[in-house]
Amino acid sequence: MPNGTTLPAIDRNGRLIQLDSLRALAVFGVFITHSELHYLEILPWGVLGVDLFFVLSGFVITRILLNARLDNAECGMLLTAGRFYARRLIRLVPPYYAVIAVFALVGNAHIRTALLWHLTYTSNLFFAMNGDLNLLGGHFWTLAVEEQFYIFWPWLVLLFPIRLMKVLFGASVVVALGYRWWSSAHAEGMNALVMLPANIDRFAIGGFVALQWTDSARNLDSFFNRRRWIVPSGALAALLAGFLPEAWQPVAPLLRGLGFGLVIHAAGRGIGGRVGQLLESRTLRYLGLISYGLYVYHPFCSWLVAGVLRRFGLPAETHPYTHFILFSSLSILTASASWSLLEKPFSRLKNRFEFGAAQSRMPVTLAAENAGQAS
Repeated sequence: MPNGTTLPAIDRNGRLIQLDSLRALAVFGVFITHSELHYLEILPWGVLGVDLFFVLSGFVITRILLNARLDNAECGMLLTAGRFYARRLIRLVPPYYAVIAVFALVGNAHIRTALLWHLTYTSNLFFAMNGDLNLLGGHFWTLAVEEQFYIFWPWLVLLFPIRLMKVLFGASVVVALGYRWWSSAHAEGMNALVMLPANIDRFAIGGFVALQWTDSARNLDSFFNRRRWIVPSGALAALLAGFLPEAWQPVAPLLRGLGFGLVIHAAGRGIGGRVGQLLESRTLRYLGLISYGLYVYHPFCSWLVAGVLRRFGLPAETHPYTHFILFSSLSILTASASWSLLEKPFSRLKNRFEFGAAQSRMPVTLAAENAGQAS
């Protein structure tokens, strides 16, 4: 629950501590769905994890852009947008292209079939046309959605009048709801899952939370502090959204997004009590730090572990816990190595594209960017 402070819970490096841990929880929700742990399928863990990532991305990216806009007006819109895109490419591209290159070179049919789509961040279009996500690299649809979001969202945040920003967020929600209902009725069901318009409401909700953190908008802290039941209610709403009747499923992503928006605002400000202690544990914070690598690499680690287990007569289908423990461990090792040897060295290049004055105003938002965006 909110601890009453008006300052974010940050560490000495300026990182939003509890948001890192939320990333870790989100990625392990995806792990559960991509494993054979059918006993836990009472909840759509992977869907919950992806939606949480989308809201987090909307929050972090909008906050960075708002800070840059408010504090660096003298730099001009084009220069600010250019710095943003440079930092995004430096952070996200190296591990993504590295794993694609490795599996394309070894001749993996799944990756080679959709190679051009993966390389151009249009995997979601490929899966929408083929109607099948059960391929190695199937999780790339979320990264494609994120990259497509990055193409147009900065221009809206940098150009749209701040006093009308809530209208932009509300319109995004209407577009998403309308698209999901239209897709469910008139198009392939896959469109309602993997296309950007179907997911824009989660990003917009994160953006709305970011707007509340600006000096020009009324902050939500007093509202939260008077109603401490809102955070657990938000989490419960996100969990229960999956149990809506089939006819109302297009509303479920919006409810999950709203619930996670409440949680993200509270975690950014600092949730107290035992939940806060859990979210500030060093293990969860580190897993959140490498969460982008965990998300990018984990299906490939799962595929490799499943192949080894079959060789020993231990198929993943009949030994799900063994498979889950081994591929999770391998994913953590791979993501840790990637962070230290690949991502961290590349991230140093971001120093050449600093936003300037925005750093001194709210360094936490720029530091949060370093945690990686996985979805």
